[in-house]
This record gives sequence, C-alpha cells and structure tokens, in this order.
Amino acid sequence: MRAVPGDRVLVRERRAGEGDREAVILEVWSEHGRPPYVVGWHDGSRKLFFPASADTLVAGGPGPVGDAEIAIGLS
Repeated sequence: MRAVPGDRVLVRERRAGEGDREAVILEVWSEHGRPPYVVGWHDGSRKLFFPASADTLVAGGPGPVGDAEIAIGLS
C-alpha cells in the first residue's frame, strides 16, 4: 500500500458493535508511502496507525467511500 497525506483509511469493524471508522492520513513516515501513518480520527485525535489487511485505503481525500477503494496489504 502506498498513501499520501489527504488519503483516507476506512477501518472495518474489528469487534461486534464497534462499527466502521474512518481516518485521514496526515503524515506518511516512509519515503515510499508505506506505513506507519499519522492519522486524524473524526473525534479530533491523532494517532500512529499501522493498517491491517482488512482496512481500506481511499485515495484522493474527502468524499464518500465508494468505488475508489483499494485493499490495503495487497501491494
């Protein structure tokens, strides 16, 4: 997976009742766009994030999650 600041990550529900979450990639620490990333969550928190294989990268910044989804961990 390769990301740039402004891309979004959709994190699928990991525990029952938790729900899906979405974050914006704020910083990319590797020169090739690979994890880890600093992401901003909708609650305003910023965290270091290592995506799991079930998470989804949405390229191109804000907008509804849809056809632009690319599975993380496959590249």
